[in-house]
Parts: sequence; C-alpha cells; structure tokens
Amino acid sequence: MKWSRQFRKWLASPSSLTVLGLLLIAQIISLAWLITSSGPVTLSVVVPAEEAVGWTELVDNFERQHRNIRIDLVQGPYTTEQVEAIYSSEFQREAPYDLVYMDVIWLSSFASQGWLRDLSDFLSDDESSAFLNSEIEAGTFEDHLYRIPFRADVGTFYYRQAVLDQAGIPVPKTLSELQRAANILDSEPNEERNQTKSNGYLWQGEQYEGLVAFFVELLDGYGGYWLKPDTLEVGLDEEGAISAAQFLQTLLTENISPTAVRDYTEIESLAGFKAGLGTFMRHWGYVGKPLLQNDQTIGLTALPNGPQGKNRACRGGWGFAIAANTPHLTAAQTAIRYFTSETIQKQFAMTTGYLPSRRALFTEPALVEQYPYFPELLSWLENSELSKFRPQIAQYDRISQILQQALGKIVNQSQDPATAMRQAAQETRELLRG
Repeated sequence: MKWSRQFRKWLASPSSLTVLGLLLIAQIISLAWLITSSGPVTLSVVVPAEEAVGWTELVDNFERQHRNIRIDLVQGPYTTEQVEAIYSSEFQREAPYDLVYMDVIWLSSFASQGWLRDLSDFLSDDESSAFLNSEIEAGTFEDHLYRIPFRADVGTFYYRQAVLDQAGIPVPKTLSELQRAANILDSEPNEERNQTKSNGYLWQGEQYEGLVAFFVELLDGYGGYWLKPDTLEVGLDEEGAISAAQFLQTLLTENISPTAVRDYTEIESLAGFKAGLGTFMRHWGYVGKPLLQNDQTIGLTALPNGPQGKNRACRGGWGFAIAANTPHLTAAQTAIRYFTSETIQKQFAMTTGYLPSRRALFTEPALVEQYPYFPELLSWLENSELSKFRPQIAQYDRISQILQQALGKIVNQSQDPATAMRQAAQETRELLRG
C-alpha cells in the first residue's frame, strides 16, 4: 500500500510526465520503424547500357523470389567510363548505391579509398573454389576480398574463314603473318567482300580504356611491359614497349588497318566487322554470340604472337561489391548470392553471350552447345601465360590516363612512338613517386 501511494504521488509530479512523454515518443518511433522496415528494401545498382536488356530479366526474376527486396536498376546510355564516373562522384558524397557492379580495373582504386565493404568472410572455401581462381584474386586488394565475380572476359581474335580460304591464306598466328595477309587481301580481288571496303584488321583505337587493353596485348609479344605492380617499376620507355608502340602506329601507316579505327570503341569495331569492313578483328569473348552464331564462316582464335613471344590476351570482367556505408547489408548480400549463383550466371550467359566466372559453366553441356568456344576460352582464362590483367594498383585510373594520352598521339600520328612512350614513362614515375 505504501508503495502504491508513493507511485501515485510520483505520477502526479512534473518529472513523471516528462519521463512518460519520452517513453511514449520512444514507443511511437519504434512503431514507425517497424511499419517502415516491414516494407521492401530498395537496392540501387548502375549497369552499362549494353547489358541492360539481360539485367532486366534477372532483376524481375529476383524480385519475384524476394518480395522484401527491390532492385533499382539505374540504366542509360552509359559507357564503362561513365559508370565509373557516376560511382566515383557519388562515393565522395553519401553514395546512394548499395550494390556496386564494377569493372575489375576499378577494384584497387575503390577499395583503397574505403568505398567498399570487406567481403573476405562472405564466401566459404568451397564457394570460392567454384569461381576461376584468377577472378577471386582480381577481386582482392591487400589480402582482403572486395569483389565477387559475376562475368569474366578476355581479348580474342576473330577472322573471316571464307575470305582466307578463297585467297589461300592460313589464319595468321603471328603479327607478321597478319600484316602479310592484310596486304595480300588488299591487292587481290575477292568475291566474298565489297571491293569498296577494307580487308584489314579492326581494333579499338579511340583514346580510352579499350585502346589500353589492345596495347597491353601487344607488349609481351615485343618483350615489353607496362608496370610491375609489386615494385612499381615502369617499362614504357624500354625497347620492348617502344617497339610495340611502333607496331601500333605501323598498323595505320602501312594500311594494315583502316584509318577509321582511330575512332573505334568496342561498339564501332563490332559494327564495322559485321558490315564487312575487315577480315580480322580484335575484340572480347562476349561478341562471339552475335558473330559466330549468325555466320558460320567467322572463326575465333588466340591473338597473333609478336616477334618476341606470345601476345597475352587482356583480361576483363565485372563483379559485385557492396558500398561500405550501405544501410542494407543483409539485402545486398542476398542479392549478390543470387546474381553470382551458378543458375543465374548460366541464364545470363545463355541470353547475352557474356562469359561466366564459375569454372564449371565453361564445360556445361547446354552452354557448350550454344558456344562451342567456351572450353578454349577457359584454357586461356586459367593460364597466366595466355592471358593477363592490367596492373592492379590504387593509382590505376591515373596511370591509364597517362598511357591513353600517349597512345592517342601515336595512333593519330601527332607524335613519334619513342617520344610519346618516354614521356608517358616519365609522367608515370612522377605520379607513383608523388
């Protein structure tokens, strides 16, 4: 009874009203949180324009199976460089993107700036071993995993078998054979082509990342290198790299390639090849679907070797990371597990022709029936003597810009290769020292 009287007395006091008011507010906030949290979580992710069609179906299927998660697929006419610029700009503020669908070359830069969440504990050893080892390594920065691979890619050489057969020319296995083949085809009549079109070699010559990828493939063939990531040693001004740059210019000055390639990205080079503007083309593995399935006379093989060795194919690929400041970690992890699963990677590959990142899918019967070249591409992806990634350092974007500018001058013949490469080497060393 005594306690009851004291309690009634306390209830009548001003302090009790304050406490009760705060408790009531807390209850209202809790209730509001429960109401809002019971609705679906929305995850935002940006995808390049050329992939948007394939992603729409994946997202629709995901949302049907995960009613509490919605995917805001941010799509538009974005190139790879524009997607990177979008992410970089937003990460410097409060990033609205929970899922980060990213090119492999962004990994070191994004991770070094603290923009990505550490996913080292995301995959078990068994789960990790299902992916290509190189893809897992490419998603690792300073011994921490930040990127779960979704699709792989590798530089590939395409040719018109019917044109070569008519001229009695074998598929070129070296750059010198490629040069001779292009010269022969330009000098002889050929019923397989329109005589107003070039029979040469198409590649990506615009001043952008695609030109860097093409040049990286030439370097080993001339005994050169760009940068050693472990030591930051720069090789652009050494003999091998300068020789590779001279050959790059020779492709245009000796009419091995049409001058139009100076303005080619992946889009224009593929369109030009489809239109019959070349007998040979350097591109990526994913264009095998639109080319080989529609024309049985087109072949795919490894890049021609240079005089000093193999021209190792440049590796590409995209995967998923999670923004470090995401408020929706569990939902983001659920989405990544779904999109990088074997079932979904197979579906995406069947629809688009993009290469999966899971090893077993390269020999999966339904995929091999549709893409007979998948097992061969797997052998390239698993062998570092046949393919390689671009240097994985935090300053990659900046050293790439330096090299792009040098290669642009070489392609457009505004500077001789040796001068351009020596200048690029000096600027790169100064950047790395700074």
